[in-house]
Amino acid sequence: MKKISTISLLLLFAIVTFATEAIPTSFPRKHLIEHFTGEACGYCPYGMESIEEYVTNNPNCVWVSHHAGYADDSFTIAGSKTLVSTFGVTGAPSVILDRTAQTYVDQSTGKKTSTLVIHPAYLSELLSDPVDTTYASVAIQHKFDAASRTLNVEVDGLVADTTVKELMLTVLIKENGLISKQSDYLYSWDGWTEFRHNKVVRTFLTATLGDKVTVNNQHYTASFSTTLNANWKADSCVLVAYITPKTNQPAINAEQTPIIEGTTGGEELKSEGITMKEVPATFPEVGAPVTDVVFNQIYTEAGTLNNGVPYLGIQLLSTSTVSYQGYKEYPLAILYLIGYSKLTAGTYPLEYTFKANTAISGEKFEEEFALDGSMLYYAYSDGQYLYPDAQWLLHEGTITVGTNGSIVINATTLNGSPFKGTYGKSTAIESVESASKATSQKEIRNGQLILINADGKEFNVLGTRIK
Repeated sequence: MKKISTISLLLLFAIVTFATEAIPTSFPRKHLIEHFTGEACGYCPYGMESIEEYVTNNPNCVWVSHHAGYADDSFTIAGSKTLVSTFGVTGAPSVILDRTAQTYVDQSTGKKTSTLVIHPAYLSELLSDPVDTTYASVAIQHKFDAASRTLNVEVDGLVADTTVKELMLTVLIKENGLISKQSDYLYSWDGWTEFRHNKVVRTFLTATLGDKVTVNNQHYTASFSTTLNANWKADSCVLVAYITPKTNQPAINAEQTPIIEGTTGGEELKSEGITMKEVPATFPEVGAPVTDVVFNQIYTEAGTLNNGVPYLGIQLLSTSTVSYQGYKEYPLAILYLIGYSKLTAGTYPLEYTFKANTAISGEKFEEEFALDGSMLYYAYSDGQYLYPDAQWLLHEGTITVGTNGSIVINATTLNGSPFKGTYGKSTAIESVESASKATSQKEIRNGQLILINADGKEFNVLGTRIK
């Protein structure tokens, strides 16, 4: 005689119950958070913090993290990249809530904005809360055999709307507590060699955009079977299921459950750095003085930060290489004068100071950036702009602007190397104030200066796109 499984018996009982009892008119809803991140994304740890804060205040959420949208890394899978192209994700950190456009006030423009893909920081600024009831339910039942690592899954639910005849069901596995590297421009300028990544989507049991399920007598059900990857920790893995009306449409409901019963699946773990990259106790030996840099390109702009303080920006670039500590590279100097609305002839102090082995992050960075009056990076460019290491940060010097628009920088780097750079006559300097009408805007966000273009694209001060 054929043996009937426990799951099948439960489903049989459930179907009989559905046929004899009234279907509720609505069901509690869990909200789907699709998070796009990456190991190379320096602002993504801040994005994780923003989502953690939102979920703490809104616990009825199912959060999944896709390592896609910025750069592929060790956790990137094809399904995640499919979602990036399907929903138009153009950077990280980004989130999609319930696959529904969310309305918020854009910090850079002060205007009401509605977009599908948003920065995680805007989760706390949504102008309306997502609706917490819906017309269909999601339930997950499963059985896991630890010896063979076989996982059998049943997903079923009720549908209050009698006109609904089919739904799209997506089922996936995510894993918590994965340790890998991570860039971090807030708490560890040099990044982390060990960082805890959570909610990482490992695989889809359905098609990435879901499988079609038929609704019979206001009930749907689907079964799946898979073998859990031997490299995944079963007690850190969580099953996730969510339904949509059709492909690419808003999420109706979502549910999740740990694969190992009686555990949390690591859902409570915080995404955070564990081990920083090793930083030498002292900076490298003083190299040959860099005193012959001649800049031949200049870009200037002016405007107002989101805190109301005016700024002037100067970017100097040389198309000729210079020698610095044994390397020949292209020098790039970026200067922001905070608190100035007009640049005139005179000498400006290079007041920004930075202690060795102290991360550029948090309130200290924001405080000094806002109050010191001037800051200058000295970095090298070899095909792309590079984030400056500490020994390339100039301090204890001056920037002198001549009456003809010439610029002379006299300073030392953090490792004590003398630096001198010059720029000839600049007509742009004489009209820098008019550049305040430029389309890009500036914003201090978590101690970092963010440049925001009119199309919403965001860049750091070195021109690297972050969103």
